[in-house]
Amino acid sequence: MYENTFRIINSIKIKVHSVSKLLAMLMESILVLFVKNIACITWGAWTLYRDHPPPGILQSIVLVIRPMRRLGRKPPLPPPPPPPPPPPLPPEPQPVFRLVLSRRGTNGANKV
Repeated sequence: MYENTFRIINSIKIKVHSVSKLLAMLMESILVLFVKNIACITWGAWTLYRDHPPPGILQSIVLVIRPMRRLGRKPPLPPPPPPPPPPPLPPEPQPVFRLVLSRRGTNGANKV
């Protein structure tokens, strides 16, 4: 009775092992294809454009690489707020001009 159980368990182990091995091989082949495609595209672009790159390709490469470089960095701090404007100066004192009217009396002396 136990022998049958061990046989079933061993057959399940073999099946699981073969499935995981198959998945590993499949994932490896997909990864190899991906890397080869990237290498082929890079090599083709390099050989095609190495002497005279089109004007937009460099900018597109920069637009792709910049965010990737910034992934590990913290965003820059916002600029500090501008300093408050200085308080207005007090008005300058204006000279006071008083009009002094002198009235002369009939005898020529000033009246107060």
